[in-house]
Amino acid sequence: MTHTIEEKPPFRCAIAKQYSAAQLKISGKKYNICVLSMTCDMYTVKLPTWLLARLDRARTAELLFRSEHWVVRKEKMIESDSKSCQISLRRMQDLACNLPGGVPRRARASGEKDSKILLWLTLAFVIACFVTPGMSDTLGTREALRNGSQAIQQLLGISIY
Repeated sequence: MTHTIEEKPPFRCAIAKQYSAAQLKISGKKYNICVLSMTCDMYTVKLPTWLLARLDRARTAELLFRSEHWVVRKEKMIESDSKSCQISLRRMQDLACNLPGGVPRRARASGEKDSKILLWLTLAFVIACFVTPGMSDTLGTREALRNGSQAIQQLLGISIY
């Protein structure tokens, strides 16, 4: 007895109109379009009918949508009228990952800044705990701080006291 696995169509995520603005870069020139929905490997976009001929001639284009940057190619025509058309664009290559280390720009920008801020705040808090008069007595760091301060003063040739 053989079992066949039915292939389900990929999940399609509709994009709200206020977030749908995108740009399609064809032969170095950018054109404003709307992303209507997306799946794991495709975008459904709405663009002016006259732009379709340019996309057909170029074969591939670059899609800039929110923090994503992809090389895409036209997959199929979905709907068309005299002013606009809806087409599917297949993702070919992620250009956002072409940074050193292959880390996408969006992950790199948000995570790196947050961790640096957290590191500096933690360091400032620890130093504040060590130098606060009551805490330094409790932690036993008073003498070490005094000795370190005097060593720095001697090294720099200055006197604070």
